[in-house]
Amino acid sequence: MRGVGSTGRKLVEYNQEHWNLLTEKRMRAREVMEALLSFGIDGIVYGSVARGDV
Repeated sequence: MRGVGSTGRKLVEYNQEHWNLLTEKRMRAREVMEALLSFGIDGIVYGSVARGDV
C-alpha cells in the first residue's frame, strides 16, 4: 500500500481472507434486502457495501 498522492487516491491490496470476508458481507446484505423486499420495503445498498470494500 502506498500513501495518498495528489489525486487523493491510494492503492489498497487485499489478501484472499479479506476478499472472502467482503463476499460474506455482501451476501448478508443481499439476504437483508431480500427479506425487506418480501415485506414490500425497497432498500438501497450504497457506499462500501455496494463497492465491496467494507
